[in-house]
Amino acid sequence: MKGSVDLADYICLAGKRDVRICAMTLNSSNTARLADVLADHDDAFLAAYLDDETAISYDQVRAGLAAAVRRGCVHPVFYGSAVTGAGVGPLTGGLREFLPAAAGNADGPVSGVIFKVERGPAGEKIAYARMFSGTVRTRDQLRFGGDRKGRVTAISVFERE
Repeated sequence: MKGSVDLADYICLAGKRDVRICAMTLNSSNTARLADVLADHDDAFLAAYLDDETAISYDQVRAGLAAAVRRGCVHPVFYGSAVTGAGVGPLTGGLREFLPAAAGNADGPVSGVIFKVERGPAGEKIAYARMFSGTVRTRDQLRFGGDRKGRVTAISVFERE
């Protein structure tokens, strides 16, 4: 990585097209720093780290980081720009790696949250939903927003890449 970018750069560039993304990668120079953070939240990791800090591998730190995030002990921060798309790849990668997929109950009542609505190429409404339980099929009539109802005309699924 060329140069270093400090948090003040992100603050100054927030919302601007010239935002720069500085990804922190796990390598020998910062693995020890992350191991110190993880040792504060995991007794088994701490014991292994104290036994021989040089024996802590990249894979152990990565797995420990993912486990700590899932427990809510460590909170990685991702910066990016919706305008330019800078940083979107690391964000989606982090979501896949650090946040567990919800189990859900396919036989339960239909429950979900629509988080985005857009128009498709033919002018149709496309609603993006995060499902918590239940099963939705084409031609189902669903209730949303109180007393409003809508018919499902097509379904596409994206999940667990």
